[in-house]
Amino acid sequence: MMVTGADHYYTTDPKDMSASGYSFEGITGYLYPVKFAHTIALHHWFNPTLGDNFYTVNEPHLPTPGDGYDYKGIVGYIYQKATRGTAPLLRWYHSIGDHFYTTNSRGIICHNALQH
Repeated sequence: MMVTGADHYYTTDPKDMSASGYSFEGITGYLYPVKFAHTIALHHWFNPTLGDNFYTVNEPHLPTPGDGYDYKGIVGYIYQKATRGTAPLLRWYHSIGDHFYTTNSRGIICHNALQH
């Protein structure tokens, strides 16, 4: 996970870390690079006006045309259901216009991270 200003950006590409202007904050979790049994795609959208990165596995919750989000592609694959040794990826939203993702169900990391 990386942060700049009021936006969090998640990547599996180390080159993104040095060229994006974001600061490294730590590892949120791990993705699989290819689809296999019981995994689903994690989609990445970006709104350049808001400067907001949005990630989702739920196709009904994809941003709609006209809301300013551009589709960036699939960043990887995660398990569709709880599997031994995994934690759910949770999405939080802050009114400053930032989506934040964590595996911390208590939201402590989310609260601290959104203070940037």
